Amino acid sequence: MTYVLWAITPEGHAMNLGEVVLEGDHAKLLSTTDLQTFGLIVTAEPYFAVTQPSDVVVAENFLRNDILMWPVPVFSGVFFALLRMPRKLRALPAWAADSARSFRDNALITVCGVIFLLHQALVSMDAIVRAVGRVLVTRRKMLEWETAAEAEAAVHPKSTVDVYLEWTPWISLALAVAIRFLRPQAMPPAAPLLALWALSWPFSTWLRSRRGNGRRGGY
Repeated sequence: MTYVLWAITPEGHAMNLGEVVLEGDHAKLLSTTDLQTFGLIVTAEPYFAVTQPSDVVVAENFLRNDILMWPVPVFSGVFFALLRMPRKLRALPAWAADSARSFRDNALITVCGVIFLLHQALVSMDAIVRAVGRVLVTRRKMLEWETAAEAEAAVHPKSTVDVYLEWTPWISLALAVAIRFLRPQAMPPAAPLLALWALSWPFSTWLRSRRGNGRRGGY
């Protein structure tokens, strides 16, 4: 038995990159590939010249999601807040309160941005399709001076934005099923993002209820 390193394309095709020879508990392998985007796995094989990986995966890499870039503004705000730390003890309480408030606001904006990412993508796609259709097909309503919300409210009791918000959890569920069957190895990194998208509608409903309670309470 030996170990083989594989490059896996986004389409699921595997390329044998060579045999991984263990030296104690370490191994070293130098290989090249013309693939632009790929993942890496190591499988146990009966010999090194196999053309397809076995089901015995002993190691795999994982791609860092772009979502990891979202907290950057939060931590950069903390970094710059530390740079502005006053030297006088008397000014420290005000600085700490302002920094904590800024950290809270940035964190909430980041979380909301991730939760409503799929919804915003649907709204943007809707706007693009409508604009292209009006320019290339219908040639009507080329200039619409009223807002989209006003236009929808005049015809439909529920706006397109709200409809897409209700669809978002179901679309995230469909994506989860598709990933589970088509790319099961991508499910662990995708699961947190899909879960947040599934919460977009109840989270929006909770925010609206909080806003309504705040208005009734005189805030």
